[in-house]
Amino acid sequence: MIEQSTPPAMENPRTEGVCLHNLAWAHWTRGRFEEAAATAERAAASLQRAGAAEAGAGGALADAARARAAGDREAAADALDRAAAETGRNVEMVRPAWLTEEARALRTAAS
Repeated sequence: MIEQSTPPAMENPRTEGVCLHNLAWAHWTRGRFEEAAATAERAAASLQRAGAAEAGAGGALADAARARAAGDREAAADALDRAAAETGRNVEMVRPAWLTEEARALRTAAS
């Protein structure tokens, strides 16, 4: 089980954002979409504060999780594709291929 408390902010907002983004994906994989959305929002804020190129990935993952929680698989898939594109080649973050594979699976299930 993934436990998450609300620790004080890290001194490095980029590192915090990367960790939160990865935690949001872990919530997603457990079907905890509301927690994934909240955690991804925090990731986006931290990455934006750091001026990181991947800042949009957190917001897109949050959009995907909210859409998935609402049962809108197509919107979730679109947002996952955006998250993958925003992640770029950052090897510290969830692999873009995992996000696009999940998007493909959602589209297949929706049809």
